[in-house]
Amino acid sequence: MPKGPKREKRKTRISIQQIRTANTITQVVCNSAVQQTLNMRELETHVA
Repeated sequence: MPKGPKREKRKTRISIQQIRTANTITQVVCNSAVQQTLNMRELETHVA
C-alpha cells in the first residue's frame, strides 16, 4: 500500500513539469500566431 502514494506523488511532480512546459509552448505558439495575424493585417492595410 505505501508504494501507491509514492507513485502518485511522482506522477503529480511530472504532471506539474509537463503543464509548465505545455504553458511555455502554448505561450510561444500564441505569440507566433499573434505576430502572424499582425503581419497579415499590416499587409492588408498596405494592399488596401
